[in-house]
Amino acid sequence: MEEYFFECENKEACNNGIRDAFEDGYKQSKIARYLKRLTGLISMVIGNKIED
Repeated sequence: MEEYFFECENKEACNNGIRDAFEDGYKQSKIARYLKRLTGLISMVIGNKIED
């Protein structure tokens, strides 16, 4: 999963990485564990409830 987040220098890049990983089949829970974030935050990013 590292390939989605190696350029995670700002919020927009991280959010794009989250969306890309999800679209490529990673589960929200796996993304959340990798980033050490809450699953709810990942869900909000994927649902575009958090602006870049």
